[in-house]
Amino acid sequence: MEPMEQFIGSRLVKICDLGVGGKLYGGRMLEFLAEQAAVFAVRITGKRHLAGYRFDNVVLSRPVGEGEIVEFYGEVKEFRRCSVTFFVHGRVGGAAALEAVCTFVNVDEKGCKQPLKES
Repeated sequence: MEPMEQFIGSRLVKICDLGVGGKLYGGRMLEFLAEQAAVFAVRITGKRHLAGYRFDNVVLSRPVGEGEIVEFYGEVKEFRRCSVTFFVHGRVGGAAALEAVCTFVNVDEKGCKQPLKES
């Protein structure tokens, strides 16, 4: 079965998100990415104790200005015993603004890896 892209959520860019160049500050965009990736990881695994493990191949490909809305989409790449890896795409008006590969690990209250198959 072919993986399907799923809508995760969106963020409105505000003045406080802008950097010195008047566009969305890269650090804020990464914060948006981390939050939306965590939402997607919880949604697709059904687990609430997930730790962000890796954010690879992050590309910020379009400047984003105040008042624009970044829409985030996710697509599962791989489920492993204790982790899930997926693509996240951020778009503004249909144009790519950000992409990344994210891996989250299922952990217990002490931070030890736990199998995802228990869900």
